[in-house]
Amino acid sequence: MPNTPPQLMANGNIRPLRFVKIDVSADEKGIQATDNSKIVGVSQPGTNFPPLNDSHVTLDGMAAIAGETFQLYGEGDDGVLVEIGAAVVRGDYLKSDSVGRAVPIATSGTTLQRYGAEALQSGAAAGEFIRVHVRIGSERPAIA
Repeated sequence: MPNTPPQLMANGNIRPLRFVKIDVSADEKGIQATDNSKIVGVSQPGTNFPPLNDSHVTLDGMAAIAGETFQLYGEGDDGVLVEIGAAVVRGDYLKSDSVGRAVPIATSGTTLQRYGAEALQSGAAAGEFIRVHVRIGSERPAIA
């Protein structure tokens, strides 16, 4: 059963379907995750604007910008879409890249790997969207 994710306000730009982390510089704020950050969930699929029929309006394409609230999928949520930043194989644990996209954790080295999801589908290239099970944790890779 999914846990209720924290209610956060954006403290910067957060794109749809990206990993999110707590902003340690401000209470109850979230920001888009960066490389191997401690993840709290995945941002909402839509943007912060309602559908419009005005071709002269420019939208920012963000799930939220600083000061806005946003939907967050948290631990235990299943079938959540996330944007990938590299090829992914079903079953991979996924961490954040430098811009919040999901990439496989390292399987060798000495750096603790912080993951935010397990891939339910494979994906071939950056920019694709795959379904994941939000699973938050960390793992030490094998030292090669």
